[in-house]
Amino acid sequence: MTFTILHGNNLDILPTLPDNSVDSIVTDPPYELGFMGKKWDSSGIAYSVQLWTECLFTGSGSTGKAAILNGFDFIGIEMTEEYLPIIKARLEHAETEFAEAQADKGLF
Repeated sequence: MTFTILHGNNLDILPTLPDNSVDSIVTDPPYELGFMGKKWDSSGIAYSVQLWTECLFTGSGSTGKAAILNGFDFIGIEMTEEYLPIIKARLEHAETEFAEAQADKGLF
């Protein structure tokens, strides 16, 4: 099980991934509700046909954490640089949780 976090725009990064190298895409895009007046939630991104043909959003890493805790590899792409340390910390903690859970299984 591994995780990789890439900083950049999905439209730039996804086309560089090898064909047939991703089994599933789970996304957490902004919903365009203007949440708390935040710029990231009123960008028009939810209406981008081009983006939805090449979609992965990492958000704060919840989806990645779930993938890791279930023993899956995870690739996340996040455009907002300030989220990268948050995501990395959550995923590293998930790796530790997964390893401890696997070790506990060996005790019984």
